[in-house]
Amino acid sequence: MATTMCNELFPLFEDLLAESATGVVIAVLNCCHRYAVAKEISKLLLDCFHIPEDKKVFTFRCILSLKTYEVVQEQIEYSKKPTQSGKPRRDRLEGCLTGSLLLQALFKLGEIELLEDGLCSLSEDHIVYLCDNKHTSHAMQTFFNSANIPDDVKHRFIQTAIPVIDKFVTSPTGSHVFEALFSSASNRLKKNLCQVLQLKESVIKFDKYGCHVWKNCYQKYNEQPVEKKKNKRKKLTDDRKSNKVSRRSKPELIKDKT
Repeated sequence: MATTMCNELFPLFEDLLAESATGVVIAVLNCCHRYAVAKEISKLLLDCFHIPEDKKVFTFRCILSLKTYEVVQEQIEYSKKPTQSGKPRRDRLEGCLTGSLLLQALFKLGEIELLEDGLCSLSEDHIVYLCDNKHTSHAMQTFFNSANIPDDVKHRFIQTAIPVIDKFVTSPTGSHVFEALFSSASNRLKKNLCQVLQLKESVIKFDKYGCHVWKNCYQKYNEQPVEKKKNKRKKLTDDRKSNKVSRRSKPELIKDKT
């Protein structure tokens, strides 16, 4: 029944979004997640947001802002034109609650193929906005917490975000995103993240929200309990002693009395 319903509603996605019936679209995507129905979602999204096959990199941005490819492209081209005073404009990333909810549903499904390149090629300003905005930050938390998204995709985004984590780690929403980001990072990336935290220790450690990040991420990763360290040291010592004993003791040969 769920499969039949989804297949009936898939072709109507664009009309549903145009009529502001985004709740229905989100409900269908959540239904897909619950019953493992994900047929033709990629193609439907491209059609829904008028995205050409060779411009898939814009899929993430279109869904986030809930705007078609043509509108997003116009905004990007406009941002390239200087102001009347000659100053360069900024290419501003836009996000909305509905776009965030759509992305959350897709991330839960593990539908990342269309979104990966657009997400992982964002500028540093866009990454800060994405992790710090009250709506889009929930999408990023879902991205890091989703078991259906491969670790290598998460690590690819984290690598691009490392230079700017200090710009959102002390905000109410950004601190939560960082904790989710940190928990899904590899050991190598965690070391790099800790280095950035350490450089900004005086700001992060004593900040209202940054202090939680410092405690839950930096300290937990870098500081082991004293007892644990002692036990680890003792085990290494015991292992070395046992290795020495085993090397010294040789089995005696039993002579044949006959």
